[in-house]
Amino acid sequence: MLDTLLTLIAIFYLGFQIGGFYTSFKLRHLIFRESAAKGIDVSKFVEPEEKTHLRLVIEHHQNCLYLFDAIHNVFICQGKTIEELAILAKRYKNITHALVLDSKTNNILTFKDGCVE
Repeated sequence: MLDTLLTLIAIFYLGFQIGGFYTSFKLRHLIFRESAAKGIDVSKFVEPEEKTHLRLVIEHHQNCLYLFDAIHNVFICQGKTIEELAILAKRYKNITHALVLDSKTNNILTFKDGCVE
């Protein structure tokens, strides 16, 4: 008896969740369809993705600077100056926003669109 009751509750709960997802999908589709028919641009109302800042580390070895991802310890690029690292990181790995720790001076820098700030 308890097994049947729990099974029925699980089936009703699952049906409720699936119905909610289906309804939200249909409403979203209806909103986009009707706004397109009336010439309303809804893309400005949709929230943009949050930009995540990468955490990078600069290591100094002799005359060369090496840029690594601090979390995954993955090599990104190497250069002679910090400005060059910012340009190369954007060019090769498409890194537009990053927090960078200079391991030699313990200063925190930011890379923004290939520039050091």
